[in-house]
Amino acid sequence: LLTSCPPILNKLYKAKMINRVKSSKGFIYLSIDQPIQKQPISCIEKAHCLQLPSETETITILVEFIRNPNRTFEELSSHLKHKNIFCCAGTIENMFISLDLEKKIPK
Repeated sequence: LLTSCPPILNKLYKAKMINRVKSSKGFIYLSIDQPIQKQPISCIEKAHCLQLPSETETITILVEFIRNPNRTFEELSSHLKHKNIFCCAGTIENMFISLDLEKKIPK
């Protein structure tokens, strides 16, 4: 493109011609029509669960898992929010898969 997009998108947003959602990586611009808007939002939520946590977040997740091995991924995700680590259960599950770890609950 010959021009920078953010200023143009910002003008469209302020003119209420498009909507925007703030994500961890910046703003995501969406259609103003609600039926059209729902589809990208569901894709964004799925993509958020597919990405892996950073190295420091991974270490914190593993430490919490070692301390509380009986917690489910959902419970672990909920507990980590208190430590300002925001990741869904799917992200934690994908992290275990990518690290080739199995979640075994002790008897």
